[in-house]
Amino acid sequence: MNPKWEAYAHIEKSKSFAKADLSLKIIKYLVEADEKGEKPSSAQIAFDILGKDGEVYKDPVSFMRVQIHHIRKKLDIYYLSEGKNDPLHISIPKGSYEIEFTGKNTTENTPSKKKKKSLLVPILAGTLFISLIIITLLSILLLNTPASSTNQRLSPLKSNKN
Repeated sequence: MNPKWEAYAHIEKSKSFAKADLSLKIIKYLVEADEKGEKPSSAQIAFDILGKDGEVYKDPVSFMRVQIHHIRKKLDIYYLSEGKNDPLHISIPKGSYEIEFTGKNTTENTPSKKKKKSLLVPILAGTLFISLIIITLLSILLLNTPASSTNQRLSPLKSNKN
């Protein structure tokens, strides 16, 4: 069995999702979309999942966004408890409706997998750049001051006797 579908099967059989038919239907839909390389919007998910039943809701797109939010929370709870030893984890990153798979058994990079960039490199580069600017400005100031005024600044205890 495909590792992605095994991850879904673990969730489907769990106690955390025992009475969450709509959540399971949405997760299954997102796994299928990932398999096809599709990136569904909340409107597309609402239309495909709810169909005519979506007319019952005042705003089916907002309803779907709320459902995805609840699924994210349920997945977090599931992977902290009964799913903590699952070899492959499913998640839905905030700001997206694409599903992600993470874990030991990821043999392929899913199209939806986004690499999180570390902030350490840009912060260090910025700090280095600012330090170089400060050093350059200080060296310009010190090189452009006359020798006598530099000596006076460096040794204020010397008195000027005429």
